[in-house]
Amino acid sequence: GNLDGRLVIPDWPGCGLSDAVPIAPIGFRRFGVDWLTGLVDALGAERVDIVGSSMGGYLGCVYALARPERVRRLVQIGSEFGVVSGAPMFFRILATPGLGTFIMSRQPKDAEANRKQVMPHIVRHPDRIPVDILEHDLAVIALPGAVENAQEVVHSLVRPLSGTRRSVMIDDEVADLKVPTLYLWGTRDNFLRPDQQGDKARHVFARA
Repeated sequence: GNLDGRLVIPDWPGCGLSDAVPIAPIGFRRFGVDWLTGLVDALGAERVDIVGSSMGGYLGCVYALARPERVRRLVQIGSEFGVVSGAPMFFRILATPGLGTFIMSRQPKDAEANRKQVMPHIVRHPDRIPVDILEHDLAVIALPGAVENAQEVVHSLVRPLSGTRRSVMIDDEVADLKVPTLYLWGTRDNFLRPDQQGDKARHVFARA
């Protein structure tokens, strides 16, 4: 079906020109629910459709679990964070104290370097990313506080050795979603490929 009505595309807190919000005191999941609650309330909407990519999809999912009466439909694009306990090595490296900050602070010098050095860790086809998007990405991470905010997000999600933090896992709750949900998960997803997640992920989505 179509998404009718007003379309709102919010920045992550701390990204772009938005204000940073401390995540550590309440944890990433509670932060996400509170943030989306405030956003939906500010819009004056009784119910919303949520389309989220990657971590945005995770935030939409935990909001729908906590506030099902406020969500009409949910679409998750990309792998679902919190379904399996492991985490990609790239995330674990970024979560390592000192090393993660060092890597994040050493940004590529131009758009094409960004395409070659960073984007292969994030998307399957970096060659398809428009140059203006690559330049925007570099401008955003160069803003004051951007690296520190990104580091806090990663720390709230992942431990360097054990992987995904138990506090953000939703593997036992996905089947309890009370809103119509569509998952679009590519077979060659850069972070978590469906065919590499074993029986655990298949069981979670079979119940859902």
